[in-house]
Amino acid sequence: MADASRRGRITDGILQMATGTIVAALGFAFPPTSGSQDMRPWLWTLGGVSIATGILDLAWVPARERLTAEYMRQPFATARERRARAHFGERALDDMAADGQRRRILQSVAGAVLPVALLGVIYRGPIFNGTPYPIGPFDYVIIGFAAVEVVTSLIGLFTRSQEERLHDMYWQQIRMREAELNAENPALTRP
Repeated sequence: MADASRRGRITDGILQMATGTIVAALGFAFPPTSGSQDMRPWLWTLGGVSIATGILDLAWVPARERLTAEYMRQPFATARERRARAHFGERALDDMAADGQRRRILQSVAGAVLPVALLGVIYRGPIFNGTPYPIGPFDYVIIGFAAVEVVTSLIGLFTRSQEERLHDMYWQQIRMREAELNAENPALTRP
């Protein structure tokens, strides 16, 4: 899981930075136009956000990558070492789930705020200066895509990350195993 996460994170980060560079460069390729139809600031903003996202992907190492490597280095030759490793693994699952939750919430909120910010950049004249602006079919498409992006990003607030699901599955299996042991030996059941 950690190796796949690392490879995916690095690949995504590099692709995000490359895409952002291309999109920002397109902003320099287009000729400037007057008014809110000037797409250059939009392209520069979108490219800059993509580059920043790629850098963040590369710099913010998930807990599952750090803690998995630490868990794998722990000795497990004796019963005491195995117990210590199991306790570390349980704490690591808790930390990984918390990290997954933080990432999920931040990504969802950022994914919802970004389209709204881009609309502010695109329509800065009519919004901030009160410049008259006739809305056309192109505008409906842009606003529609932004609305869809906001909704799909906010869905992430109500789903669980892979780390959170792994944490839940582990503890569910522990509870099931304890129930089985208690059913097999009722004397072990706590009052």
